[in-house]
Amino acid sequence: MASQLHKTLLCATLLLLLLLLPRALLVKASLGSQGRALLHWKATLRSPQSLRSWNLNSSPCNWTGVTCNYPVTGRRRSVITEISLPRMGLAGPLDALDFSALGSLLRLNLSYNQLGGAIPPAISALSRLVSLDLTSNQFTSKIPVGMGSMKELRFLSLSQNQMVGTIPPSLNNLTGLMSLHLEDNKLVGVIPKELGRLHELMYLDIGVNRLSGSIPSSLGNLTKLYHLDLYQNQLTGVIPRELTNLVNLVYLSIADNTLTGGVLSSFGNLNICKSGVLQYLILSMNNFQGPIPITLKNCTTLERVRLEYNQLTGDVSQCLGVYPHLYYMDLSFNLLSGTVSPDWARWHNLTRLRISNNNITGVIPTEFGQLTKLQDLDLSSNYLQGEIPKSFGSLTLLYNLSLGNNQLVGHVPPEFGMLSNIPIFIIWI
Repeated sequence: MASQLHKTLLCATLLLLLLLLPRALLVKASLGSQGRALLHWKATLRSPQSLRSWNLNSSPCNWTGVTCNYPVTGRRRSVITEISLPRMGLAGPLDALDFSALGSLLRLNLSYNQLGGAIPPAISALSRLVSLDLTSNQFTSKIPVGMGSMKELRFLSLSQNQMVGTIPPSLNNLTGLMSLHLEDNKLVGVIPKELGRLHELMYLDIGVNRLSGSIPSSLGNLTKLYHLDLYQNQLTGVIPRELTNLVNLVYLSIADNTLTGGVLSSFGNLNICKSGVLQYLILSMNNFQGPIPITLKNCTTLERVRLEYNQLTGDVSQCLGVYPHLYYMDLSFNLLSGTVSPDWARWHNLTRLRISNNNITGVIPTEFGQLTKLQDLDLSSNYLQGEIPKSFGSLTLLYNLSLGNNQLVGHVPPEFGMLSNIPIFIIWI
């Protein structure tokens, strides 16, 4: 009986060892196979000098840009969890990298290199990846549809490449995504309405592409969004009313498109300032019409406002308020009227003010001498009258002053002799 029990225990022990041994070897081999996969990729790069430490004489955990950690199982066998190689001068393709060997990877940063060709569809094998940064390379492919299966992603940047094709609607499966950067590529087609399902998204930048169609109303579902940039595309139509739900917006740029419609019927009624956090409002170079919304007067958090090159109307002295943090305001090339308000002298952080090519009347307020941080002032091509204020002599940081094509009288004040920084000084009286 004892002999039989001993045999049973021995068989059980051997069976347990047989079950555990492959796992131990697998974990041990996992780091080795990961290292071999990286070395195979390195061999395809044209500039691998920065990866000298990548060799068979040392553990991959000691290689440049490689971080190891223990797997979730808790076994004391480390695996590669992060590869961070920004600005390493790497040039070559990415398709030689065996992504299936890097299933433990959580973060991959290959930004600011010269990697090119296609982003391999096999990259979707990185199912545990939380952050993928391929910013500023030379990738020329479409965005792989399979990226929509990388459901652990929180940060995704493919910006500053030459990506083509459309934005795949499958990205809507990345429900945990918080930051999406696709700007500065050659993407075409429409903005997928499916992006409105990314409810955790806080940062969305798809500017500087060739996107067309209208802004989908579904973007109004992204209530956590604080940065929205659609700059320099070929978007048409009006700003959808649903964007009124974006109460956390700090940065909004829809400049350099062909958006149309009356501002009051699109942007104005949205009252995007109601949350009291908006700092950057960039709507320039569109075809917006109608008066500047009165709601803009209450946006006291504004820091940078660009509304130039539209067809906006209205009295600027009535629709603009006091913005203590404002440093940049450009209203040029519109149909604005009214006078330059002395209250604007309370924009104490102002460095640039441009209101040229409008229908502004009245005089230049003496109070503008209080704008001691002002560097660039362009009031040209209006209907301003009176004299140039002597108080301008206090604007010692001013380097560009353009007052031409108005109805000013008198002489240039002698106080202007103190403005030693001005290389550009245009006054046509």
